[in-house]
Amino acid sequence: MSEMKDALDKVSDAMDQFMFLLDAQIRDLEKSGASPDDLRAKMVSFVAIRDSGKMYLDWADYYSKKIFGDPDGSENEIDLLQHEDLA
Repeated sequence: MSEMKDALDKVSDAMDQFMFLLDAQIRDLEKSGASPDDLRAKMVSFVAIRDSGKMYLDWADYYSKKIFGDPDGSENEIDLLQHEDLA
């Protein structure tokens, strides 16, 4: 496994741990009888953090392979971006 892939995996693992802790806080609030509006706001935030984190990790993986190279040779995706899109 390349150092870049290993580093990205560590970031992904840290994001998973962060999301686990946020989920635990929401569950604790549910048990404590927090207001539905408060729970809804926290769930919306949870989903936004989860989705944006996944998006940034996916792009980091994509660009690290396409721009900086794929030393493992495991990149077989079709390049959907044109060169001028990367500037």
